[in-house]
Amino acid sequence: MAANDVKVKTIQAIVVLKDSTPSPKELVMAGMTMLHQYNPESPNYVQEYEAKKFKEHWQSWIKDNEMEQVVYAADDIFELEQIEYLAGQQSVPLSIFGNGEEVLVLGPFTADDIIHLLSNCKKIE
Repeated sequence: MAANDVKVKTIQAIVVLKDSTPSPKELVMAGMTMLHQYNPESPNYVQEYEAKKFKEHWQSWIKDNEMEQVVYAADDIFELEQIEYLAGQQSVPLSIFGNGEEVLVLGPFTADDIIHLLSNCKKIE
């Protein structure tokens, strides 16, 4: 197997505020907002490079990683905003949604990068 053929673990993370209870509608809309950004027909379409990388991660997530999702809780809005900022700096696909922006969706993207961004958050099983 060539080095380029190595499969990378790809996940999607949903980050909510600790002690909050986002509605199912907010959770669904956060995911849909993510997809909307990568639709070429959307007025909010991201640039070609980001769309290409998103497609690669999306395909990996669907084909090789069983569409794994993980859920984490951020302590407060400041931590959520910092994660959003750092993810944006690393070109991690993201969308934030909800009443007071309490749901952040990251990825699909490489698991190592997402887990690193969420190192101060608590995983919800």
